[in-house]
Amino acid sequence: MAIDNNEKVLVARVTVNGSTATVEASRVTEALTMLLGVPRAGMRVLPIISFDLLSHTDFEALAVLAPGECTERFADGWRRAEASLRRGGSPDDAGPAAAHEETFNGFIARMAAERRRLAADAPAMTESPELSRNTRASDQALR
Repeated sequence: MAIDNNEKVLVARVTVNGSTATVEASRVTEALTMLLGVPRAGMRVLPIISFDLLSHTDFEALAVLAPGECTERFADGWRRAEASLRRGGSPDDAGPAAAHEETFNGFIARMAAERRRLAADAPAMTESPELSRNTRASDQALR
């Protein structure tokens, strides 16, 4: 079944300590874990959560969580890349060399998603051959 890109999706914008994740409304808990890490006893958090309807196209441009059907190691790599980007890291970063292969693939996949998002914002931007290889490899990892 094809997705209608104009069909609306209920999304949540979750903000904690100045960092924001935009996710499907049903994935708020995952967004909190991504932004805060694993909850600990005594932890107190006051998130700001707002809900909105967006088209699939607009939502996909904002979504930052790992694909729903992936391994925990892949998701860990995705979260590491997201954290790196929030700290000002480059989408061209090579990834955690000493990490498990699935973690590395998750990191590279998130960085490729960020490069695609940036490329859509700046159509005149060209990719280097190295960037193209990383993008192809991460696209294959997502399949």
